[in-house]
Amino acid sequence: MSKTEKQSLTLVKGLCSPKKKAFFNGMSVPWEVNGYLEDFAIAKSSGGIFDLSDHVVIQIEGKEAQDYLQRMTTVQFKSLNFNTTVHGAFLTGRGGVIALGVFRKVRAETFQFLILESLKERVLEHIEQFHFAEQFLVKDLSDEITIFGCWSENGVLALELGVDSTLPSLQVQSVIWQGCNFYSWKDVRRDSLFWVEIKSSEATEFIEKGLKKGHQLLGRRLFEFFRLQAAVPSAGIELNEKDIILEGDFNEAVARNKGCYPGQEVVERIFTYGQVNRKLQRVTLWGEALKTSLLPLSFLLNGKEVGELVSFEKSPSEPEMAVGLMFVRKEFWESKDIWTTPEGLQAKLAV
Repeated sequence: MSKTEKQSLTLVKGLCSPKKKAFFNGMSVPWEVNGYLEDFAIAKSSGGIFDLSDHVVIQIEGKEAQDYLQRMTTVQFKSLNFNTTVHGAFLTGRGGVIALGVFRKVRAETFQFLILESLKERVLEHIEQFHFAEQFLVKDLSDEITIFGCWSENGVLALELGVDSTLPSLQVQSVIWQGCNFYSWKDVRRDSLFWVEIKSSEATEFIEKGLKKGHQLLGRRLFEFFRLQAAVPSAGIELNEKDIILEGDFNEAVARNKGCYPGQEVVERIFTYGQVNRKLQRVTLWGEALKTSLLPLSFLLNGKEVGELVSFEKSPSEPEMAVGLMFVRKEFWESKDIWTTPEGLQAKLAV
């Protein structure tokens, strides 16, 4: 590991000795803590905690912060409440994805944007580029806020941490557990995932107390498997500035009829008059080529291109199988056929 390589909190503090580490999203992370299959078994039985230090928070604060975000993002900030988070994006003028993440209104003039570490510099650059006379300040809270994920089957672990698992998705809770203060909300597509946002000064204590209570850390690889299984796209991995946001099939990030923002004309035209020509869809994969496949990877049906696989992760319990996200052409969105690559990798739409 180079001297300049960033490490996630649990590695820096020696809170776990993972079976495998990996450099992911701009940071060295515990890729498999107990082993991939073992992490999966723990998650499905008692639940566990993901170190998501590769996520960071950007804060935009000032009397004109809301107006700026209203005209520059896909979010309807005029109706955003303090007790909810919302998915949203910064787009190019052609509807391409600069960054996709979660916005939260902290105070009347203070907003936070949760994104991947690997997107941070691009987001800061974009805000600076289109920040003219508006009165607000932008702050990188990477060193002040730490993000964890609580994986809680049936909400059991969440309740042990003081989180109300019965609240709707994206509704923010302020929680005090074992003297640690944090905010939490349930994921929009993964009912078992609860996001935890905590001050970095309390993050180590939070994990240490959790470990003493018997709650286990889980590897980042498993988080990716669960993400792909739920068909949650990630900017910087599946989506970039060349991809129209609606191609990501994550319309939760786009508010309709909110007024102008970069890319709005393209987005509304698609909503009103038609569909995108390709869409990111969840697929099941199998075949010996899983061991050696490099992405992106084109799939065919009777010699005709079906789509392009852009990410996948092997199943922890069925290593000969995998789940992935593929940009599928419109004519194949309802297909029940099996698609192949010249190398023999096979895929079909996941049910």
